[in-house]
Amino acid sequence: MGVITASRAGLKGGQRKYRSLIDANPNIYSSTGSPSYSLISRDGIDYDTYTFTATGSVTIQGTKANVAEYLVIAGGGSGGNNRGAGGGAGGYLTGTIGIAANTAVTVVVGAGGAAVSASAAGNQGSDSSFGVVSATGGGGGGGNNAGSLPTTGGSGGGGSGGNGGGAGAAGVSGQGFAGGAGGGTHTTDSAAGGGGGSSAVGLAGGAGNPGAGTGVGGAGTSSSITGSAVTRAGGGGGSAVSTASPTNPVAGGSGGGGASGLTTATAGTANTGSGGGGSHSGTSGDGGSGFVVVAFPRL
Repeated sequence: MGVITASRAGLKGGQRKYRSLIDANPNIYSSTGSPSYSLISRDGIDYDTYTFTATGSVTIQGTKANVAEYLVIAGGGSGGNNRGAGGGAGGYLTGTIGIAANTAVTVVVGAGGAAVSASAAGNQGSDSSFGVVSATGGGGGGGNNAGSLPTTGGSGGGGSGGNGGGAGAAGVSGQGFAGGAGGGTHTTDSAAGGGGGSSAVGLAGGAGNPGAGTGVGGAGTSSSITGSAVTRAGGGGGSAVSTASPTNPVAGGSGGGGASGLTTATAGTANTGSGGGGSHSGTSGDGGSGFVVVAFPRL
């Protein structure tokens, strides 16, 4: 499915009622990168809607410009390892932008940050974009090494429960929130903080050994651009220290944030831009891949 065209030839049977709308709208849209196409009605308006889970483009092939409604989510950050913190969600942007006729607009879908081991900090997710609209990849969660600090991103990674403990990293204003602080210091181990989500900060990890597993990932954000309300871009959960109560897993944020794990944490859900969970040992969770939706109202 290399090119999708929203033309009258694509309408059959019960869709004939839309022919008058297409006749009234000279614009026809084409795309590359194999996005899924849907004709979606929201609030009494019909939208030609393209959902991208891989990099591609969309073009207005018509005689007049249009305004595109968009949802752009970057890849989520991965969790940290060894008392590891949750990864931050990818940056989350919604809005509208004018597109000139006969103009191809590039769409980039960012990958999630790769999981880590050996007490490392998580990896940042990759940026997603729709033309000039760019969302920043989520920050990686902190790890146990003294230099394995959380990183900033669309939403920031949480602070570790071990040597890399301390404050969570900041999110990008207008795209997400900060990660939660880890309960650890350079001398005391405790629970790690949750990664920031697109609508809320990650919660802080509890102090003490074994630290309370309170580092839940920050909550995601709901959008109905694809026709029904779906929450995406939650932060990853920060790991508790041991098997003593409370223990792993600590939940990721709503919208697909990965849970922490005693040995292996859960990845952020694919195509939600959610952060991966932190792991007490073993391997952290990957960040979830990004997501881009472009919707053109029928004029």
